[in-house]
Amino acid sequence: MLGGAENRSLRHSHGMPLLPTRRNQRLPEFDYAASRWYFVTVCAEGMRCLFGDVTNEKVHLLQAGRIVDRGWNELSGRFTRVMLDEYIVMPNHLHGILVLLDCGERVSLSRIIGAFKSISAIEINRLHARPGRKVWQRSFFDRILRNQEELEAARRYIRDNPRRWALRQMSTL
Repeated sequence: MLGGAENRSLRHSHGMPLLPTRRNQRLPEFDYAASRWYFVTVCAEGMRCLFGDVTNEKVHLLQAGRIVDRGWNELSGRFTRVMLDEYIVMPNHLHGILVLLDCGERVSLSRIIGAFKSISAIEINRLHARPGRKVWQRSFFDRILRNQEELEAARRYIRDNPRRWALRQMSTL
């Protein structure tokens, strides 16, 4: 908890709390429309387990998770320059590797992920009859995969995610 002096420094002179400053996740000066391999993580709002569960180190998707899965798979049809690689839908997030090819419309990684989040959120909210409710956290995490070794490490991380999830669940019992 913040002490008195620190707490006052977080307020404007008129007493209203400052909004937290949000750090930009993207690298400055990097062209996120460049033809590259990207490892992305997209998280559910509040890290809620909306998409499924993990039992015996295997992911079992709910209907919302199947919507996320389908939405991810449709990216390569929606954007001609997107090629999908390894991915996994987890109970409260998605990890995926995608490639922006050097062809078709020049579209950024942010626009692609934004379209995926928007379309899947609309369908999930329609499923649950709750229009406009947030499904995804703002932004997403990415890592630019620079070589074959990083690509293979990201693939292993994705494949091993259900096992790590199960281990974390067991450690909280």
